[in-house]
Amino acid sequence: MLSQMLQLLLVACGRKGYLSLGKGIHGLIIERGFGLGLEVSNALMDMYVKCESLPEEKQVFDELPEKDIVSWTRIICGMVQCKFPKEVLELFCDVQSSGIEPDGIILTSVLSARASLGALDYGRLVPCCHCGLVGEGRRYFHWMKSEQYNLPPRLEHYGCVVDLLCRAGLLDEALELTKAMPMLPDVRIMGALLSACKANGNVELPREILDRLVEFDSRDSGVYVLLSNIHAIDQRWADVTRIRRLVKMGIEKTPGSSVIEVDGKAHEFIVEDIRYPQDKHIRLFLKSLSDQIFLKEHLERPFLT
Repeated sequence: MLSQMLQLLLVACGRKGYLSLGKGIHGLIIERGFGLGLEVSNALMDMYVKCESLPEEKQVFDELPEKDIVSWTRIICGMVQCKFPKEVLELFCDVQSSGIEPDGIILTSVLSARASLGALDYGRLVPCCHCGLVGEGRRYFHWMKSEQYNLPPRLEHYGCVVDLLCRAGLLDEALELTKAMPMLPDVRIMGALLSACKANGNVELPREILDRLVEFDSRDSGVYVLLSNIHAIDQRWADVTRIRRLVKMGIEKTPGSSVIEVDGKAHEFIVEDIRYPQDKHIRLFLKSLSDQIFLKEHLERPFLT
């Protein structure tokens, strides 16, 4: 009963971003000598990763005397979320050495980590395919369908591989994989294809993608904005007008938001939302800081006379 209650409390802390409260519960468990069972430890790891506190999650994981598939999934997903792709691949090797069969979630994280490493190498102008990243990504993808794992690839798995291929500049292969999918591509896959088109100056591919965009219901404006920009660069104004009409038909842009914790209470801020109770005070304070920075810069670097 106590274990279930602690798990529920930790889940609630993770969902709301209450890191201080979650740490307090962790400290209380240790102070009262309740003991960290596997289920509670997994809940602690989940809470820490949702609050983006990776060191604490890693500590809980390292102190586990036994680890199950949930424990491995928590730490690997945490590493992916906090942008540590190399560590993800190292942990995947540890999973295989432990004798635990990876599930679809872990393999999705591994494919995502491969795509992230590909992005880093691509950013340094080193082709991903030359680094062996694409080959390994393909290998993991085919592992899923093998008799050993027997995991039918889901949409997120296809998305990771398409993203990896796009970052490597293999647009033709990425498009062929998209066409061979047993389900319609989602916004992430379309966005990866479009981003690769823009980066590589390919303006022929988007017309085919536009036809496929009409096939599924997407309310994410980001893909359409990117496609419109690509057409505008090529001065295809008729296509730009067509896409803008699609956006006006009901596609909405989800506003960005951020959450911070102050004195144990979570505060959410949404872009262009002035309904927050302390909105005026915050804006005045930010303006004051901006004025002080402006004055300091001009005092240190006076105009030449």
